[in-house]
Amino acid sequence: MKKPYYFALFLVIVAVLMISSGCFLMFLTSYRNDVHTQKEIVLNVRKEYLAFNDQTKSFEEQLAKFQEVFGFYFEDMKENQEVTLDTLNQIEQIMIDMDSSTSVLKNTCKTSSFANSEIMTKCAVFQKNYETIINTYVKMILCYNHAVDEYNAWTKDEVLHHFTSQVRNSYLDFDNDGIYLGA
Repeated sequence: MKKPYYFALFLVIVAVLMISSGCFLMFLTSYRNDVHTQKEIVLNVRKEYLAFNDQTKSFEEQLAKFQEVFGFYFEDMKENQEVTLDTLNQIEQIMIDMDSSTSVLKNTCKTSSFANSEIMTKCAVFQKNYETIINTYVKMILCYNHAVDEYNAWTKDEVLHHFTSQVRNSYLDFDNDGIYLGA
């Protein structure tokens, strides 16, 4: 009678050990997958952040060019309309490229928290800069269109046309803090 009892006890111990080792292996596999996924996200964030920095520099250059060309004197507006619209189109192309090339940064920085201080810093800088760039872009278009309205009210000879953005028409609060940076 003792033999079946020991055999059953042995089977229970073996089953518990197998279940425990299976759970441990599942945990280990899941942990490795998480570490691998985190490394991929970190690499993607680094890569996109570098591209975002390049696009930010291009935006700053075009913004300076726009500010140089766009004048609030009506004679300047008429003379520089083609250059101003060309600059606005170049800025819009930068914004389109920026919008499409920062999807990982937007998703990662909005939804995830990292123990990696480098990524947390990059996300904080990205959020502030992205919000500022978008809102500066929107403000620039609104100011241009307002100046065009003023010009068109001043002169009846040649009517200037508004610039219509295909990227964004309203301000952005990326981090939902109630402050619209750059607006």
